[in-house]
Amino acid sequence: MSTTYTIDIKELKDLTDSLLSLEETDSLLREVSTTLLAEMRDRIHEKGIKSDGTQIGTYSNSYLEYRIDQNKGSASNVTLFFTGQMQNDFDVAPIGENAYGLGYSNKLNFDKANWAEDRFGIIFEPTEQEFQQIEEVAAEFITNTLK
Repeated sequence: MSTTYTIDIKELKDLTDSLLSLEETDSLLREVSTTLLAEMRDRIHEKGIKSDGTQIGTYSNSYLEYRIDQNKGSASNVTLFFTGQMQNDFDVAPIGENAYGLGYSNKLNFDKANWAEDRFGIIFEPTEQEFQQIEEVAAEFITNTLK
């Protein structure tokens, strides 16, 4: 089970349908997805930043003390990272023919992600900067493929 946001870049789809083979289109979509995965993992699980660019939240004093006791650092901003399981489970998954999504295969992590969004707001939607980066990756891929 995974939670995904659909990223519909119609112009990219139209372009890939007309210029790239099915295999090239699949390679492009996998490259875009893995690039987005790396960016979102860093933003969410390392920096603790929501989709709107603000902090996910702030730990309560008692939970922060617990994190310090567990050698998880003293930063007060929520990062959705404790054991690493949730971060490691966040991955690229095929969601259809020539379609990939980001999400969790473990139901517990899926539930934690939904709880976090219910509590803190939108976290797992790509930021404007992340959208821009995947557009750049796609443009470079297409340029290199068509050479």
